[in-house]
Amino acid sequence: PGTRSAVTITAVTDCVLWDIGSAALAELRIKFPTECAFFDKVALKHVQMLAPYTEHIMNVPMLRAGELAFLYELDKHVTSQVKMPGEEIVKEGEDCDSFYFLALGVCSVYRGGNARRITFLQEASFIGENALLGIPSKHTDTVVCDTVCDVRQLARSDVEKSLVHYPREARRLEQIGDALHGSIGQVARDELRRVFKGFSEGFIKALSDQFYDQPLFSGQALIKQNAPAHSMFVLTKGKVDIHVDGVKVTSLEAPQVLGENALLNPGVKATANVTSSIIGDCLAMHTDRISKELHARRSRRTGGMGVLGVEELLRLWASQSTMDIHEWA
Repeated sequence: PGTRSAVTITAVTDCVLWDIGSAALAELRIKFPTECAFFDKVALKHVQMLAPYTEHIMNVPMLRAGELAFLYELDKHVTSQVKMPGEEIVKEGEDCDSFYFLALGVCSVYRGGNARRITFLQEASFIGENALLGIPSKHTDTVVCDTVCDVRQLARSDVEKSLVHYPREARRLEQIGDALHGSIGQVARDELRRVFKGFSEGFIKALSDQFYDQPLFSGQALIKQNAPAHSMFVLTKGKVDIHVDGVKVTSLEAPQVLGENALLNPGVKATANVTSSIIGDCLAMHTDRISKELHARRSRRTGGMGVLGVEELLRLWASQSTMDIHEWA
């Protein structure tokens, strides 16, 4: 559920179709796990068939600007894995020794021993960029497949072998790593205070606990026009370009709040493309659960009447966290 269609299917004759929605399939999977394994087998065949037409690992922003010969060399070492629902791609605490690219499928990201799902990943997402940049680290999250997934893997050892013959690429990746190294893993509460000026310290803490840090690369898309929006971002470092229907509308520099409509109405189609124009950093938050809780809370208070705005939503969120509401400015 939530994955973008990889192909267009057109009827060439009159057809009768039976449609089963993702929500109904999720319920069936719980009640009849063995029988629903049939759908996984069908999906597995489809994923294998679509492999040549899916997103390519060389479209990753930090690789896209590389020398063509270097990219061809790396491509020789890329392996493809088809993983089933429930399989892990990486595990929190393990060494980050490979770079992964999600060519097709949907995954959940967990932090804190699978205790809390912090976001979803869809096709064209990548995992383990530190392995590509040569930064020794451990995975901070566990990534689990929600659907049948086509995952491409590039081992750090293979990257190092290829870089021996391309010193200019080695310097380029080193510069990207240096630019990111200082920002990865930092919870930018100072930026949150600046963006949400007037909100209490208790609220800022509650807010930062819901966000996770996400480094940005030049050319990386945060929000895609017409795609369902399920994440809200606080740009803490860098600059983004806004395009509508292929036309650049404006550029925004940090700090900025982006994608707040996902908090008001998760799943609403985004009205613009938001792309990082330089190396930067942001805080991201998956909004579905929080928005559902706050809308339910407001419905109980008001009988479901009225329109919920961003500011009111945030204040409702603050009022349910452990703080003194009278701290508000």
